[in-house]
Amino acid sequence: MTRYIIKRLLSIIPIVLGISIIIFTLLSISPGNPATLMIGREATDEQVAVLEAQLGLDQPLLTQYVNYMTDLLRGDFGTSWQTRGPVIDEIAVRFPVTLKLSVFSTLIVIFFGVTVGIISAVKQYTKLDYVVTTSSLVIASMPDFWIGLMLMLLFALKLRWVPPYGASDWTGYILPVIVLSLGIMAMVIRVTRGTMLEVIRQDYIRTARAKGADEKRVIFKHALKNALIPIITVIGNDFGSILAGAIVVETVFSLPGMGTLIVNAVKIKNIPTAMTATLFLAILYSLVVLILDIIYAYIDPRIKAEFSRRKAR
Repeated sequence: MTRYIIKRLLSIIPIVLGISIIIFTLLSISPGNPATLMIGREATDEQVAVLEAQLGLDQPLLTQYVNYMTDLLRGDFGTSWQTRGPVIDEIAVRFPVTLKLSVFSTLIVIFFGVTVGIISAVKQYTKLDYVVTTSSLVIASMPDFWIGLMLMLLFALKLRWVPPYGASDWTGYILPVIVLSLGIMAMVIRVTRGTMLEVIRQDYIRTARAKGADEKRVIFKHALKNALIPIITVIGNDFGSILAGAIVVETVFSLPGMGTLIVNAVKIKNIPTAMTATLFLAILYSLVVLILDIIYAYIDPRIKAEFSRRKAR
């Protein structure tokens, strides 16, 4: 297991390298001059040239990229071209907001998505099942920003139950968490329902029922345990969707998180901030996937046995 973990950690390096190349290339070839955007259109050519030299924009693109990655390996995460402060300080302030948003959304997705999916599978072809499957399809087809705007109009502007924007207290997270979790929850419901239906039709489930086992024990101990791996896989992959969706949700609700930090950095081509913030989220997602792989080994004895055989060799 230790060897596998080290191997997976090393595999993160080419992933981060590839993402950094793509992000840097897209930001560099996008329209606009960062120096002009920072100073303003009224700036003279001399002022722009001086600022470009200070930021290193007068160097070839390859040199700029190599310099950034070299500083990154040394522990220097760059200086924001907008605030002139360390990028890591901005991430330290913004990341807790995104972390709260992502964790709360993931917990809601796990609890309601798995629970409703199990109930829908057990109550197959009932009115409840039809309502759940139809609702999940409808919700999954709605874009997050549209759901956010509709909920904001109803609960924030008309009913005034929650604030329309910001995160001054816990009520500011209610609508963003709901919006971020709805679409992913619909997907988890469908996957849980389909996986549970496949498992409860297996022979060992029929045998357990024939022996007089309690239905709750059959569903939660036998069926759910063997259906967990596909469900966990979907939830783990959806964590990346939650991080990506946080960019949209934070923008809609004006939350001071990583999403708004990246969006604002891209607008003015603040390359160090956009690069470092995106790479930070990419590494975080890679670590989450690694944790899920470790969880697999403890849920499925077959995977754990495979690790044992590799270790023996």
